[in-house]
Amino acid sequence: MFGLKVYDENGTVILNSADFTYEVIFNATLDWTGINFDAEVSYTVSGFDPATCVFCTFLEAPGAYDPEDGYGVPPLPYIYPITSNVITLRRSTPGNTSTKSYANGVYRLIAFRML
Repeated sequence: MFGLKVYDENGTVILNSADFTYEVIFNATLDWTGINFDAEVSYTVSGFDPATCVFCTFLEAPGAYDPEDGYGVPPLPYIYPITSNVITLRRSTPGNTSTKSYANGVYRLIAFRML
């Protein structure tokens, strides 16, 4: 069972799972453990429409992340702007910058459609 509650700065619930209905239309894992190059992967999600859907990435095992291995935050895959039902993820942030981060782990990918 999934749930969602969003609070404002005063601790008041401003969005609750009871306020809307959603459907999971895509659920997969992406394993970029031990990869040391700029990887890219695309998924075609049937029924995905950026106007009514959300695509999310989560660490599959957040407790397994070592904050000293990087910039103190777990790097997530970079999601390209989504213009249709094709979602492309890159392992590294775009551009060649000194703060470039690389996703290195196992990620849960979920797409939701708001009903």
